[in-house]
Amino acid sequence: MLQKAQSARDEFHSLLFFLIHHTFILQEQSTWWPYLNLLPTIFNQKNAHPLWFNTDQLDFLAGSDLRNRILNYQKKVSQTYASLLNDPDVVRALSPVFTFDHYMWAHSILDARSIWWDGKRHLVPLLDFVNCEASKDIHSVHESSSDTTGKYVETKARKNVLAGEQVFEDYGQPNHIYFLYHGFILDNNLHDCALIDDLSISSDGQVYSVGEKSRRRLHVNGFNNLNPSFCIKSGASSELDNLANFLRIKRNIPGDNIGITDDICQEVVDVIKLRLRRYIVDNYTDEEI
Repeated sequence: MLQKAQSARDEFHSLLFFLIHHTFILQEQSTWWPYLNLLPTIFNQKNAHPLWFNTDQLDFLAGSDLRNRILNYQKKVSQTYASLLNDPDVVRALSPVFTFDHYMWAHSILDARSIWWDGKRHLVPLLDFVNCEASKDIHSVHESSSDTTGKYVETKARKNVLAGEQVFEDYGQPNHIYFLYHGFILDNNLHDCALIDDLSISSDGQVYSVGEKSRRRLHVNGFNNLNPSFCIKSGASSELDNLANFLRIKRNIPGDNIGITDDICQEVVDVIKLRLRRYIVDNYTDEEI
């Protein structure tokens, strides 16, 4: 089964199947049990990870594009599990422990605790217990890299740590990523930004009235799909420029890769105002917003 997942280049599920097998089938007989026994339980994850959030809990995110992203995340995981139930190799190898709760647990563990190097995810005992802490330096992010032999991996802290102190890392991600995959956010996160995630060009949008021309424009402007997301932050104009470039295509306005100029400025302002209004209860005017 692992070979099948690997041959399909599905490294995520290779690791997920391995995790389920060792945690729920081998258990104490697994070489990795001392580590696996320290991982958060299903109960822990159900009470902390957004993958399990119900609609009442998600309503606290009303107004945020993150709410729909979490719903899509939950839907995708559920659909993948349903598809895997039709795979006889998976059912044969993991039955009867291949339950929805076990799959959700393993998925959330990998999403929250994977360590990346050489473009691949790994579970690394103890290293994944290092908690996240916001750094005062935006470039102060941990790194993991393998040596020339490929047998060893080194992770370097970005600052000196005294004996007896807790070791922290700056994961280097915006808060919507932390919340989506880990269930927490950080104050004073230098990597944080405002997520804009619902500006897709639908089948009834203007882009289809000009067809292939607009698809070429999407490619020319660096977009590989009809619903890109944008991460807007203070002092960084590049994402605002990307947003402006996309809005030109969405509104069928001429001009490629020119960023914010007078022709699109009001469109960008309207997008920002709409998001601010989602969070504002009182009746503020556009000028006050």
